[in-house]
Amino acid sequence: MITSQVTAGVDIENLADIYQTPLVIYSESQLLQNVTDLKTTIPDSAELIYSLKANPNPTLMQILAAQGLIIDVASTGELVHALQYGIPPKQIIFGGPGKSPEGIKIALEAGILAFNVESKQELLLLQKYSELLPTKTKVMLRVNPQLSAAEAVLRMGGVASPFGIEEEDLEEAIALCNSDLVEYAGLFVYAGSQYLKAEDIAANTKYLLKVIADRSLTNHLHQLPITMLDFGGGFGVPESDEQTGLDLDRLRQELKVLFKELPANLQTTLQRIFFESGRFITASAGVFVTTVMDIKISRSKKFIIMDGGNNNLGVKQPQYRIFEPSIWIAGRKTEIPVEEVTIVGSTCTPLDVVHKGIKLPKVQIGDRLVIDHCGAYLLSFSPLNFCGHPVPAEVLIRTSGESLLIRERGKLTDACGLGFTAPMGNSQIINRGFYPQ
Repeated sequence: MITSQVTAGVDIENLADIYQTPLVIYSESQLLQNVTDLKTTIPDSAELIYSLKANPNPTLMQILAAQGLIIDVASTGELVHALQYGIPPKQIIFGGPGKSPEGIKIALEAGILAFNVESKQELLLLQKYSELLPTKTKVMLRVNPQLSAAEAVLRMGGVASPFGIEEEDLEEAIALCNSDLVEYAGLFVYAGSQYLKAEDIAANTKYLLKVIADRSLTNHLHQLPITMLDFGGGFGVPESDEQTGLDLDRLRQELKVLFKELPANLQTTLQRIFFESGRFITASAGVFVTTVMDIKISRSKKFIIMDGGNNNLGVKQPQYRIFEPSIWIAGRKTEIPVEEVTIVGSTCTPLDVVHKGIKLPKVQIGDRLVIDHCGAYLLSFSPLNFCGHPVPAEVLIRTSGESLLIRERGKLTDACGLGFTAPMGNSQIINRGFYPQ
């Protein structure tokens, strides 16, 4: 089984008693180790970008920013979130399709590092607001390559896609850059997520270098030297017993060879090289803890019903893969499995199946089940409002061993979503004490 070291030496049941379940527990040590692993894999001259969408918890974001990581935001909301929690604007890159005028204006006024531009229309919109403010910014044009042979679990390039500018349209997009308003800095490619083979990430890197080499003469004629390159990432993490982990040693060697062959003209102008990750950095740094609420037998099958399910496990929502990491009983991790059960959540849908046919030791009502590799795409990607369960608390285990609450458990009165205007009748019910505040 794929197991985690996040909870080594941690009294899970005590934390569950204090903060209630469902509960997310993160390890600062594992988070920092994941950063170190990636930093020693990418070229020495390259910088690491953290994709905030993987996990926007402010404390985790601040820890990563303190390690020098650039923060990639993919919406106006994420941009404001990063700024309000103290991320320096020059440590922010704004990507993602469909950027709003509001987001563009906020980013320009703040003076962020750069935009990853997804279309020619977006580039024209950016120039418009740069002129109105007035201000100037750097852009990297996201490339949708003509062909991607790499095996991503989720392909985002090399196919018809809302992401990026078609490779064959790059010259036109580069020519649209007005150096007085929008400075063309270079290119960005993100062809897919969850690459588990080093050669696939290397192939994407090699492809972008080829795109640059093919257009170096034209870029020179436009007098628009490349100063930034974002090679994306897609560093994969195993999510089931059938998957093997990414071979970072092999990837390190393959990238080393590729970057030795940078064109001479690029070596003289290139100032910053980026690789991105969200899932690899945070996934193995978090676990999800839930309590067994009921056990029932139906048609000879045993069901374990938990107080946390797919309404919290956003990482299970996509239909393009199976997320089945290690699940174990707190305090009984080393016990031998003796029965096959199906683990489900407590929402009113037959889709709320967390794991079908898993073997566990004898499970009892009140046991705390721990699900590994839940640090990425969890609460931020979950249908949290479904069936009105409170949002789980999040706790960080610091490198010192201290536990720190980094997200409060949601209130029952907010469980179906924030922003509703409650009629007087509901307010009176709450005020009479029927619901805890």
